Amino acid sequence: RKIRLLFQKFRQLKVFKCACEKVGLRSFVIQSTQAKSLENEASGKKILDKFADVSQSLNGIELLIIVKAKAGDLAGAINLLNARYLQDRSEASNILGQYLDAENLTVKKQVNQSLREILRGGLFFFIPTFLFLLAASFIFYRILRKFIFVPILDLSATAHKVKVGDFTARASKIYSDEFGELATTFNDMTLQLDTLYKNLKKQIKEGEVKNLKLAEANKKLIELDQQKSDFLSIAAHQLRTPLSGIKWTLSMLLSGDLGTLNDDQKTFLMKSYESNNRMVTLVNDMLVADRIQLGKVQYGFKYINLIDLMDNILFEINPVASRRNISIKYKNRFADLPHVYTDPETMRVVLQNLLENAIKYTIEGGKIEIDVSRKGEYLLVSISDNGIGIPEDQVKNVFTRFFRASNAVKKETDGSGLGLYITKTMVEKNGGKIWFNTVLNKGTNFYFTVPLQDKH
Repeated sequence: RKIRLLFQKFRQLKVFKCACEKVGLRSFVIQSTQAKSLENEASGKKILDKFADVSQSLNGIELLIIVKAKAGDLAGAINLLNARYLQDRSEASNILGQYLDAENLTVKKQVNQSLREILRGGLFFFIPTFLFLLAASFIFYRILRKFIFVPILDLSATAHKVKVGDFTARASKIYSDEFGELATTFNDMTLQLDTLYKNLKKQIKEGEVKNLKLAEANKKLIELDQQKSDFLSIAAHQLRTPLSGIKWTLSMLLSGDLGTLNDDQKTFLMKSYESNNRMVTLVNDMLVADRIQLGKVQYGFKYINLIDLMDNILFEINPVASRRNISIKYKNRFADLPHVYTDPETMRVVLQNLLENAIKYTIEGGKIEIDVSRKGEYLLVSISDNGIGIPEDQVKNVFTRFFRASNAVKKETDGSGLGLYITKTMVEKNGGKIWFNTVLNKGTNFYFTVPLQDKH
């Protein structure tokens, strides 16, 4: 507040000085509001006294000028007025300037003194306050460290140990506050984790032992399966030659090449011939399945007429169907169907297996329908019968090796369970797909596709 008053006074003095330099001194002393504002101050009173002296001298000059003018010396009166007025005005200005400079210096000294006093007073106030705040901050830090930082750091260190797998680590319960409750909860959690981890390690160890045993058992099974495959392959190869010889001999007897046979002899030989045929089929199926498993089946793809291939197979199996009074016919026969891109030998096996199964499991007097149509880039073949069907709970195993449905075993005891496994594999190798639908005791409908172009 003191500094503010001093600066206010300082500004008033500067304004007063500037005003004195711009206007006549006498009129300024009489009319200036700035000068009137200083009347109640000691410094302002001194300034007004100085100007009063100047004003009195100016009043004396005016009287002299009036005398000269009345005497007729107008020029002298004017010169006297100008010279005296300028001299007194200059003198008054010098007096005012010196006084104002002195007043400015005094004000500046007073301002500097006030600033020094304020600074000293501020330092005396600031230093104790700073020391007090510093001490309070240190005490507050110690309290925070003891009651907050230390428990948090301890909990963090324990959590890091748990993170790297040390589930035996426990947090210290330093105080019975919220951090103490947190430490207790954390320790309970690590205890549970430790128990779970130990149980998991135990289960993993037991699982490793079981996996080792399973691996050994699987290895033995693979070896046994390989031995079985080797045995079947050797047995099939060994049986194939004598069975083919028996078939050739029976065929000669039935054809009458070795003499005329009566009806009983023909019936007996026909049963032998059919049994031999089943044995030959079984041996061939085992050999084909063995080659499929070993990946040794050769495929020679080319464009063929599927209807012609179907007709050739029907010509071969129609006698068997006729003996059981089973009719085989095309549902739709299209003469302009395009050729398919397939392997003729494996496609013959596919068609033959499906048709023979249909004949085998269709009741006497039943019927088999064949349908061939174009579906986009494929020919769709359908072979349906009104036979015994397949039980619903056994449908998923139809294309599995050595599988035979329970009702099929009852009706026809002979069979290897390899026919549909071979069929599915060969259809897929030829670039197609196979599926079926069936109703128990009402029949089965097999579908498969054959590509029109190379899909390999």
